[in-house]
Amino acid sequence: MGKIDEQAFSDQLASYLGYRKDFYPVVLEMRFPHVLQRLVALWETDGMETFLRSLTLPQSSGNQGFPADALAEILEIKKVYADWRQSQIKLTETSPFGHLFDLDLLSANEDDKASNNEALTDSTILLEKVSALRRGL
Repeated sequence: MGKIDEQAFSDQLASYLGYRKDFYPVVLEMRFPHVLQRLVALWETDGMETFLRSLTLPQSSGNQGFPADALAEILEIKKVYADWRQSQIKLTETSPFGHLFDLDLLSANEDDKASNNEALTDSTILLEKVSALRRGL
């Protein structure tokens, strides 16, 4: 995976995947390690959602995008990230030290929330279609 500390990288990725012990993005690790590295690097930043969206949007002409198995992993990471963000919001809301956390997570307006919910629904539908294709349905 290049000149990074692979153990530290694996530990960080595992901490982000958290409760999903049954999931590991093997295809991304093997075929698109630069994407996986960027996901881990951006996880706790404002750029993560934009990067995830860029990975799942239709590609420009001449670029075919990701194969179905890689896209399925990206969509699963997108769901895990949405859960992680939600847990961070709950932590901020319930912690007596909530004022010390990044309150930008709580400042999204209703349009942003609706857009995020819509994107997650679209991602779920796309993931179901990819899964159906992989099963040969």
